[in-house]
Amino acid sequence: MMTIQQMRAARAALNLSMEDIAGFTGVDAHKIIASESGGGDLDPQASERIRAFLESRGIVFFERGQADPGIGPGIQWRDQTLDQGTRPENLNSTNDD
Repeated sequence: MMTIQQMRAARAALNLSMEDIAGFTGVDAHKIIASESGGGDLDPQASERIRAFLESRGIVFFERGQADPGIGPGIQWRDQTLDQGTRPENLNSTNDD
């Protein structure tokens, strides 16, 4: 389960506004604004849609105590190794699309 603080941190890390998140996920912007302002939690479906979107952008969510027993819930960037494809010296007629 993603906390409001995790959503806010992930959104800030990606430099996205609440309106951006609403546009990318289809979740009503007013619901996002209300939840981040302390006006209640998002419903589970909306929360999951936002979490899936943020994860697709490279955010990893940690539950309380998952990374370390003394650390609360948080976020981290996914280690993204770039696919460099096939190097030119390794191209041949079977793998040169």
